Amino acid sequence: LSLVRDYCKRNYRFKLPNPSREIGFVERGEKLFEKYIQEEIDNFDIIKKEDIEPGDLLLYGNRNQINHVGILVAENKCLHHWQNRLSDYFPLDYHINYLIFGFRRKV
Repeated sequence: LSLVRDYCKRNYRFKLPNPSREIGFVERGEKLFEKYIQEEIDNFDIIKKEDIEPGDLLLYGNRNQINHVGILVAENKCLHHWQNRLSDYFPLDYHINYLIFGFRRKV
């Protein structure tokens, strides 16, 4: 989440909150991202997969829970930080089956 927070702060001059969370919140089924979306929904638009554009946040997970967020930084180029790995770029379709929707900051 810190990678996405830094990206938003640098590129959009918008500071995402840094909610307290313990390691394993995903495994315990805590809906951290869903709670944040409900709190900030007036500041963002939810974007369908097929309408995602560079600059959109990408929310990943399964049908029951959002468990990861990335950024589409260019056409077909996503920036992610996975737990226990270095941040890296991936093609958009690399994790497309887990992409739930995009999140775009309203202007």
